[in-house]
This record gives sequence, C-alpha cells and structure tokens, in this order.
Amino acid sequence: MKEVETCYHGRFWDHTKKEFVSWNELMQKPKRTFTTEVRKDWQDMIAETLKAIDRHAKYKEDDFHTRSYYILKQYLVDIKNWIHSEEQKRGMKNE
Repeated sequence: MKEVETCYHGRFWDHTKKEFVSWNELMQKPKRTFTTEVRKDWQDMIAETLKAIDRHAKYKEDDFHTRSYYILKQYLVDIKNWIHSEEQKRGMKNE
C-alpha cells in the first residue's frame, strides 16, 4: 500500500475520496452509531482527544495551544486512517 502524506498545507487526507480536503469537510461525515472491534479500543481516547482540541481552541492567541490544536487534529486524521486500514486488513466493514 502506498504511503500517503496525511496533511498538506492545512488540508487533510480523506481516504474515501483519495484526496486532500478541508478539516470541516473531513469532519462533516455522518456520525456512526455502531462500531467494530478495532474501533472499540479507541473510542474513549478519541473522545478525550476531541475535548482536548476544544480546550486548545479557546486559546487562539497562544502559540503552544495553536500548535497543540493542529497536532491533535492531525492525530485524529492519522488514527482514523489507521483504523480504516486495520478494518480492511481484517475484512471488517463499518459503512
């Protein structure tokens, strides 16, 4: 499988569209009410990461918080891509 850079000039890799998209476009996907075994282990941590992103977003003028905000957002993109890859390897579907 070809290695893809996950962030490029503020745009994020969408594995379903196979192109870079804005953060808002990436996050506008429908919310899921079901899960796979792969996702189950990561759901709580992902929820906490989202809370941390919200906290950092409150401090827009501070370089540390701005940097942390973008690092955590990119982490969510990366973990999402990893989860999809693991599901694909295991023949799981969560569509």
